[in-house]
Amino acid sequence: MVAEFSEPIEVSNEAMVLWFGRDSDHPEREQCRAVFAEHASVVAMLPEGLINAAGQAKLRQAAGLV
Repeated sequence: MVAEFSEPIEVSNEAMVLWFGRDSDHPEREQCRAVFAEHASVVAMLPEGLINAAGQAKLRQAAGLV
């Protein structure tokens, strides 16, 4: 869930901006991305059985591994 909420919001997508606000209004998103990137090696080693494939893909994306 944290990985999903850390994703950047496209300013051209008015519905997403309405629901989630602009990135400039939520500095915690960038902070989350920075933490994921800092710990990318740990994220990459998470066993597949710990979380489902979609969850692991989100974590890897947030860590900048894909």
